[in-house]
Amino acid sequence: MKAKNIVLAILMVLSFAACTSEMEGIDNNGNSAGIETATSIVVNFLTEETATKSSDNSISQYVIAVFEAKTGDRVGYASGTSKGGNPVSIENIDSKEGQVKVYVVVNAPVDKFSTIYTLNDFENATVENLDDLVMVGKNEIELKKESNHLDVALYHLSAQVKVKVNIQGDGNPTFQANAYEANIATSSKIVNPTAALAESVSYDLTDVSAFTYRTYTVKDPVLKLSGAISVDGKQKDVSIDISFKENGKTLDALLNGKSYELIIDLKVSVKFEVSVSYSIHEIREISNDVSFS
Repeated sequence: MKAKNIVLAILMVLSFAACTSEMEGIDNNGNSAGIETATSIVVNFLTEETATKSSDNSISQYVIAVFEAKTGDRVGYASGTSKGGNPVSIENIDSKEGQVKVYVVVNAPVDKFSTIYTLNDFENATVENLDDLVMVGKNEIELKKESNHLDVALYHLSAQVKVKVNIQGDGNPTFQANAYEANIATSSKIVNPTAALAESVSYDLTDVSAFTYRTYTVKDPVLKLSGAISVDGKQKDVSIDISFKENGKTLDALLNGKSYELIIDLKVSVKFEVSVSYSIHEIREISNDVSFS
């Protein structure tokens, strides 16, 4: 009887040990360190202002992933959503001491990242929906036993193109754009996105002289604008092919985290002849304006 009890006790111990090991591998962020190396971190969000309105920098959900620099193992993780307010700090993110790399991804689907446990897999993750207005940031820090604070600058994963058309000439000419065609990248890696070729996509407009569109990092950008010029009751349909040139040099790519303003100047003669000139420049300002919505 005693022998039987001893065997049962041994089996119970082995069963408990196996269960604990499985939990550490699945739900402990890859952190097998003891309690004595545990710590926490406060992450502050900063943004780059490349938006036309403050809502472009709003944050509806976020992921914070902490990776051990040496091994690439995930040693800390936090995610959340917000329906209002203006917080810029996320507190009490459990991690372990030592040199770490901290990534923040906002406005992307949270469940895409919850089961990524290595730095390599995280850096190769991709997002698709341009309307999500995904922002990403990274920083490194040596976490110590006491409280840790880290600023992470967020940048938009997409590029923004603001297009405005001006028109001059006799007879008070006007121009209304009704469609445009651009090569728009619809997916991107969240880290170190590369400029790749993308197919052209057509979009209808409702008779406007200014509009904005977004693309993930894209190689050899092109834009074709269609619309109508009206002069003294007469109307002429026009199609304008735009090259992206800055200071006389053609841009090789539209880069993530940047906003480009494209000004198109049309001149109309009495004979309804149209001449076109255009300029583009990059807009980039740093802002701390972060809002949750």
